[in-house]
Amino acid sequence: MLVSFSVENILSFKGSQALRMEAVSSGKDDINPLNTFNVLGGDHTRLLKSALMFGANASGKSNFIHAMAMFKDIVLRSQTVLEERESPARQVTPFLLAKESTQQPSAMEVVFYEDGILYRYGLEVQAGRVSGEWLYYTPKARETMLFVREGQEVEYNKQGFPEAAPFVKGGKVQQTRESVPFVSLLATYNGTHSQNLVSWVNRLAIISGTREQGYMGFTIELMKKDAEFKAWLLKVLSHFQIANLDVVEVELVVTKTVAGGQEGLSVQFPLAFESEGTKKLIHLLGPIYDSIQNKRVLVIDELEAKFHSLLTRYLFHIYHQKNETGSQIIAAAHDTSLMDTQYFRRDQIWFVDKNEHGSSEIYSLVEFKERARQLKQQYGEDYLAGAFGAISLFEKFDQIDEMM
Repeated sequence: MLVSFSVENILSFKGSQALRMEAVSSGKDDINPLNTFNVLGGDHTRLLKSALMFGANASGKSNFIHAMAMFKDIVLRSQTVLEERESPARQVTPFLLAKESTQQPSAMEVVFYEDGILYRYGLEVQAGRVSGEWLYYTPKARETMLFVREGQEVEYNKQGFPEAAPFVKGGKVQQTRESVPFVSLLATYNGTHSQNLVSWVNRLAIISGTREQGYMGFTIELMKKDAEFKAWLLKVLSHFQIANLDVVEVELVVTKTVAGGQEGLSVQFPLAFESEGTKKLIHLLGPIYDSIQNKRVLVIDELEAKFHSLLTRYLFHIYHQKNETGSQIIAAAHDTSLMDTQYFRRDQIWFVDKNEHGSSEIYSLVEFKERARQLKQQYGEDYLAGAFGAISLFEKFDQIDEMM
């Protein structure tokens, strides 16, 4: 379960910026209880099941998601990549619009729960090498250091982190290349805490909402091997007059029942005949079901592409209602009608905006104090009017005309 993910000096982010999944508990913002869950066996912490990121084109939404993907790649693949020039750490680009930033490391940090334990793990990358790395955990009430690495030097907790002992000599990491995270090495030898970290990172799934063909095969395979998924899928699709869905060779075939005078008449045709929104819904339900079943954090760029607003709301209604495992969805969106407190809490709405120096910043709607006693139902119009920033680069349409 994700608590927060932060970045610094990476892509369009200069200063430290974080997306946080803690649910606020005070005042009128504590609404829609189905949108949150309690951390099991923990400290009564409540986390959000989903979060939406809004912002203008080129504001940094996709960069934030790309940073999460790079973080996953560095942790999971660095140990197996033998060519240093192909090392995932070499893919990290610092903020390029400030000279001093190009000489400083890029940092990524995640706070998460795994196996009932709260962890904080981070790494710094500079010039293709891991220049810093740290792992802390909270076994009871106080955060405790497991290890801190600077370059190839490391300090570790001998009592709490014995898995590091065989790979540290004279205060230096052993059998670990400069481009490889220490935890990646330790996880290959079944270290308890490092395995918990790698297990969580391995369940971080990142997909694009504009390229659903890329995960169509995943949904088809899931239909073939999981009868429960197919039953769940058909229950959702019944609202779209789809009675059945079958796999014929490698193609999905839709069955619709004709209502009215020809009662009981069923018609089959390829899924390709359906609308783009229906096709995307079917393809996307595979990763969503998988995320619920396997407690994944599912990150979706351009979520509502090809979707009607009501379809997107319906999708999240299903997810919030059925997700009781600890799965979470983080999605980049543009549809301002989703800023509706009937469906989302204010702490689920996040904005990404660039400041006057071209650096991206991320902040939540809940950070804006409400003057009225009652929550508004819709915040989309306020957003478009510039109340929260993160809107179009052009203040007026005639500015666009002047450039044409």
